[in-house]
Amino acid sequence: METNPTYEFRWDVEVPGGTTRRYGQKFMKQWKRVLQAQKMAPLVSSKLSPHHARFQLCVAEEVETPEVCACEAEVAAELAHLRWTEGAPEQRIEGESADRHPAGWQGVRVWMTFARQDVESVLGKKSRI
Repeated sequence: METNPTYEFRWDVEVPGGTTRRYGQKFMKQWKRVLQAQKMAPLVSSKLSPHHARFQLCVAEEVETPEVCACEAEVAAELAHLRWTEGAPEQRIEGESADRHPAGWQGVRVWMTFARQDVESVLGKKSRI
């Protein structure tokens, strides 16, 4: 039996193609919009500390490797600004190899794990167990 149950969430955050300048800021702005639309903004705006995060860029075929690496570094830096209370953020954020989406979608897939109790209290859910 798990002593510290968690929830893992995944968001697909579209980041418009074109320029890769300030990619991390564009990602964070779009992600906050997605969270607000899903009524999940408290997950990143409250005092919640994620346990773990991982992300994957979905890029256009014409994006060069150095640009991909720069975009990945910017996304990791933006995620590092979240409230991390357990250990250094660099140890809790993983980047997966960039991929090309079959439909041409461009953006960032983000997975984050939070303590179940924290999520339920912030989102106003009642525990059913």
